[in-house]
Amino acid sequence: MFATLLRGVSARYDPFVVCDSTGTMVDQYRALAADLISTPMNAPSHLSATRVIAAAIDRWSIDLVHTHLWNADLFGGLAAAWQGVPSVSTVHGSNFLPFGTTGLHRVRRNSLSLVYRGVYRLCARVLAPSQALLTDLAERPGIKVPPGVVTVVHNGIDLDDLRKRAAAARIPDIVQRQGSVPLVVCVANMFPIKGQDWLIRAMPGVLEAVPSALLVLVGDGEWRPSLERLVAEMGVGERVIFTGSIENPFAIVERADVVVLPSLSEGLPMALLEAMALGRAVLASRVGGIPEVVQDGQTGLLIQPADAPLLAAAIVRLLKDPELRANLGMRARAHIEREWSSARMVESTTAVYDEILAARKARRAGDADPSREANGRPT
Repeated sequence: MFATLLRGVSARYDPFVVCDSTGTMVDQYRALAADLISTPMNAPSHLSATRVIAAAIDRWSIDLVHTHLWNADLFGGLAAAWQGVPSVSTVHGSNFLPFGTTGLHRVRRNSLSLVYRGVYRLCARVLAPSQALLTDLAERPGIKVPPGVVTVVHNGIDLDDLRKRAAAARIPDIVQRQGSVPLVVCVANMFPIKGQDWLIRAMPGVLEAVPSALLVLVGDGEWRPSLERLVAEMGVGERVIFTGSIENPFAIVERADVVVLPSLSEGLPMALLEAMALGRAVLASRVGGIPEVVQDGQTGLLIQPADAPLLAAAIVRLLKDPELRANLGMRARAHIEREWSSARMVESTTAVYDEILAARKARRAGDADPSREANGRPT
């Protein structure tokens, strides 16, 4: 989503990037940005990132800061406030929900859940990719973000780029060797909130009805060792494959008979939009912003989260009904092409930029300081 946004806004703005040095997308961001700095910022303890961002704001004469994901929201929001530059944050999910935690870790997450939104008090505007996230920001117990500060900007898909990447993708050998078996695919980071454990628990029921089915879990994260242990406990190790992180997973997605997202909470997941844009039959939890894009029975199937028998039954239904899969995939593709384009996302986002920068310019009218715009374009 961020790479798509970078590509879109560069027509009118000079985009500069500070990002985490361990991410898999750094090279793509570098190719799209006017300049890029990478620094450790994937944990709240990396407070030195605030100084790095503040220095970058000054060095690049930045007019507006746009942050994504909570650590960047924290570091970028503080740096922008320090430098007197307005900031915008896109909130991609309901942060710090206590799924998969116990004991002191659960207490810590519950505490953070009450206070994390305080960082958004520094923002000129907060962008939510779904109405469900706007509601969460405004109504969840604890510090709240006033609804008037939040604007819903749905994520969008650059269809041309997606198709190019899909054409260039290759199926990993570990999957290719399985042959033409019914393929159930989940593409997601491995954290408790993504619900892959429920998908693994559903596999015995799936295999009872479709013994040749294969589950492919694409992604990585702190939850992977627990998921691997659960696979062994459920006795489905021969029918579950962990691929790890794949920069371009679209060959696997296009090969999938069913793409499943069994999340316990979501903002508006790009993996789901991408699968739908590629014409896949999708099955997802009825949580967060997912019902805003998946119309149950029309562009995909929705089920309640955390219900292994229900999930297994829905997967079996799709695997055994190729006509249903084809119809859902066809309507999903048309829906994304019609309603969820990257052009609409970029237009909505830049409209927010323009409003904030116009207000800033008005406040600075008559100031003796020169404009901080570079070559007539905001940065």
